[in-house]
Amino acid sequence: MHVVLGPPGADLMGAAEPYLKRDSITVSHADIMEALCPEHGPKPSPALRAAAGSAWDAAYRRLAKSRAPVDVWLLRTLPMSRTHPRLLDEWIALDYDVTIIDPGAAYVFDRAGLDADALKVARQWYALHLTQAGVDARLAVRHEELARLGLRSAELPATIGRVTW
Repeated sequence: MHVVLGPPGADLMGAAEPYLKRDSITVSHADIMEALCPEHGPKPSPALRAAAGSAWDAAYRRLAKSRAPVDVWLLRTLPMSRTHPRLLDEWIALDYDVTIIDPGAAYVFDRAGLDADALKVARQWYALHLTQAGVDARLAVRHEELARLGLRSAELPATIGRVTW
């Protein structure tokens, strides 16, 4: 399981694309909205956003429980939802590959322009203070704990396939 997180306007799919295999599954809120309503325009309705959010959560939960080996890429802006307020903690506990894509606050806020919804989400994103170094440190601690319990090898997983920015 791979998670690619970034603020609004970060090209999460573009960052993940070079690493996707032919049978990779991507779970993207934007793609789900597009599938539900191809003509939604630049400002999707709250109902469409909510439906896409529920579909994203359902797809993630189903794929996380899959017994078949699957290559899953979860693309998300905020690592939380009303029903799952601590997704990042969950992904770290499950030892997922988590990548942070941040093109920088100036770019993100400039791109958001006067869109109140995009500005709100951008402020929420930057209030989290997520960095790749911080996430990697938490993943390393978790990996050590899993290795101590005999659930993972002592070696840290290779970063081959890790999205780079």
